[in-house]
Amino acid sequence: MRSALLVLLMVLLGVGCKPSSTQWEPDGERPENVLDREAMISVLTEMHLAEGDALERAMAPERSDSLLASHYARIARAHDTDLAGIQRSYLWYVARPLTLKPMYDEVVERLNRLQGAWQSDPNSPGLEQVPEDLPRARPAQQEP
Repeated sequence: MRSALLVLLMVLLGVGCKPSSTQWEPDGERPENVLDREAMISVLTEMHLAEGDALERAMAPERSDSLLASHYARIARAHDTDLAGIQRSYLWYVARPLTLKPMYDEVVERLNRLQGAWQSDPNSPGLEQVPEDLPRARPAQQEP
């Protein structure tokens, strides 16, 4: 009897704690000044590549910040927006985690595909989405 009450209590807590989709996804359509899904996925992918480039170069923080600012400005121009537009779009999607999660899954998938292409052939035609100002990464060295 006691274990049945415990199971019932756990079920009720589990159901009561589960967020509803309206709790996590505010109503309303995407405003015009927010990047659409595909553009935001591209922006996020390019920003992760830019951050990887800055880390790969292992430079002083001031130079790294300058490099990132240059990459971010180029990314914004390529998507007909500015950094404020990217931030506004990001914040809009962050407020909708059920929408953002599959987008980030796509970003990770794209980055994994790019990594595989780099490792197999740094001049691969699959790297066309890598902006020209980001250096082509060297293939990973195989451990003997």
